Amino acid sequence: MIHALQMTGLQASPAQAESIARTMTRKLVADGYAVTPIAFDTLGSGQTATHYLRVEPGVDYAVTIGGDTEALNLDLVIYDEFGQEVIRDYRLSQLAGATFRSTYAGQVKVIVIMKQARTLGSYCLLQSSRTGLRLPMPAPSAPN
Repeated sequence: MIHALQMTGLQASPAQAESIARTMTRKLVADGYAVTPIAFDTLGSGQTATHYLRVEPGVDYAVTIGGDTEALNLDLVIYDEFGQEVIRDYRLSQLAGATFRSTYAGQVKVIVIMKQARTLGSYCLLQSSRTGLRLPMPAPSAPN
């Protein structure tokens, strides 16, 4: 039975999610952004995941999410450290992304929402910065 599921594509694929996420970053790389993988995870329909990303003032950032073929609709919301929404992407797609310029040093909260998945969908979260420096991996988030 597991073999049959793999053959029909009904299995979450983090590698596929990263490949799809990176398709969104091609133009960013050409524009001088450095891309850093931040997280890979698997969620079911209606589930969310929270990630915290470090930011510096005056730096341009892009946050992109790609889902595998099981992830039918991913949404992205970014909040500043004061709880104010910075930007969101609610497109009906397995891709989501947003760019912004930070006005402070600290962190932003990134909410990944798996609006719809066939079963369990994998996603890959990438952070890009225009400074050209690779950003360090964030400290592990505290459990919810």
